[in-house]
Amino acid sequence: MVKQTRTGGVVRLLLAYDHCRLLLPWFRFARSPRPMDRMHRLSLAWERAAVRGWTGTVKLLVEVVAWPALSLLQTAIAVRRWGACVSRRFKVPIWRQVIDQILLANLSNISPASYYMYELFRREERPKALSYVQHHEITILLPGLNRDLDTGSLDDKRRFFENCRARGLATAPSLADVPPCLGRMI
Repeated sequence: MVKQTRTGGVVRLLLAYDHCRLLLPWFRFARSPRPMDRMHRLSLAWERAAVRGWTGTVKLLVEVVAWPALSLLQTAIAVRRWGACVSRRFKVPIWRQVIDQILLANLSNISPASYYMYELFRREERPKALSYVQHHEITILLPGLNRDLDTGSLDDKRRFFENCRARGLATAPSLADVPPCLGRMI
């Protein structure tokens, strides 16, 4: 068994954040009235509002101060994982990918993983960078957006089908209705 060190746990904790959790004044969306830029600010505001107590506040401030270094580490991890493939397939040199990711992370709060996910290494995609909803944003926003909705019907195929049919929406019929106790066995 590998012994887990306290330092390893701290590094893993810091790497869990692939974005800066506080709105910094130099972020490109900081003052823009565009709807997507407002959505990015709302996501950060809701994330900040979830911080509890003085330990949470201290942790948040440490993350913000460490963000430039963390973004370099996140970039190194992403380039190691996807950089060579993008370089071969799309002819984007590694040095260009590194510079792009550092700039996007520190000026637009876009994670290095999102750089590859949304193919921001392509010149034609780069202007649309702030038009995408990133994973960390949707995980913050969805619970608030769905708080007054019955989302259980999305998990139950039969209820989903009945709700679609009642609203006149086309949907594929279920081929089988398997009780949950039998579903574990299949």
